[in-house]
Amino acid sequence: MNDNQLHWLAGLIDGEGAFTRSGGSPSVRIKMTDRDTIEKVASLLNAQVLIEKRQPRYKDCYLCVLYGNNAIQLMDKIKPLMSIRRKQRITEIMAWANSRPRSVVRVE
Repeated sequence: MNDNQLHWLAGLIDGEGAFTRSGGSPSVRIKMTDRDTIEKVASLLNAQVLIEKRQPRYKDCYLCVLYGNNAIQLMDKIKPLMSIRRKQRITEIMAWANSRPRSVVRVE
């Protein structure tokens, strides 16, 4: 991802995204009714586009989510570009993720 794409993505996430703990894992989530925009996000992040079907009188929503290490890596890249409130949320999520015990794989 080049700098222009990173700045575009950071601006979009700052306005339309969320930094959460989802199922015990850090996540970055972007959701909107503009399918082409979410498809561009998914392409930049090598992620999938999910569709949230709504009642017939409402537009469907499109969603792109990163979890775990992929989410942490993205947060780390875009944090300097984010608003104060979003920087604080990223700091909270990253501190939470770093405080969690890591899984240990036992080799016998």
